Amino acid sequence: MAVHADRQRNPRTHRLSRPRWHTGVVFYVCQVIPYFALGTFSPQIMAALGVTNSLAAGATYNVFLLTGAIVGMIIVDRLSRRLFLIGSFFIGAALLTALVVLSPSSTLLAIILFAAFALVLAAAANLEFIDPPGLFPPKSGPPDSRARP
Repeated sequence: MAVHADRQRNPRTHRLSRPRWHTGVVFYVCQVIPYFALGTFSPQIMAALGVTNSLAAGATYNVFLLTGAIVGMIIVDRLSRRLFLIGSFFIGAALLTALVVLSPSSTLLAIILFAAFALVLAAAANLEFIDPPGLFPPKSGPPDSRARP
C-alpha cells in the first residue's frame, strides 16, 4: 500500500516503472554479458574449440571488435533501432549456433565464426549509447536542488 500511495504523490516514480524501462535493462544486459564474457574468456573458449594459437585468435577477435564498432557507427542511423537491435540478436544467435555445430570440423571455421560474432556484437553495442536516454521521459531527472527566489 505504501508503494501505491508513494506513486500517487510522486508521478516520477510511476513514470520510471514503465515496461519500456524494464525492456531496456533486459536488452542492455543481453548485450553486455556476452561482450565481456567472451572477451574475458576468449583464450579458454578458443582452447575448447581446438584453436592452438590463442594469441592469433585473440588478436583476430579484437580486430573484429574494432571493425564491428566502426560498422555499427556507419549503419546505426541507416536502420531502425528495433531492426538493428533484434536483427543483431538473431544474427548473433545464428553465428553462435553455427560455431557450436560446425567448430569441431575446422579450427579456421571456428575462428571465422567467432570473429563474425564479435563484429555483430560490437556493432550492436553502439545502441548502448544511443537508446538509454530515449527510455526515460524528459522530466525524469533529479529535482532541481537550487533554491528558487
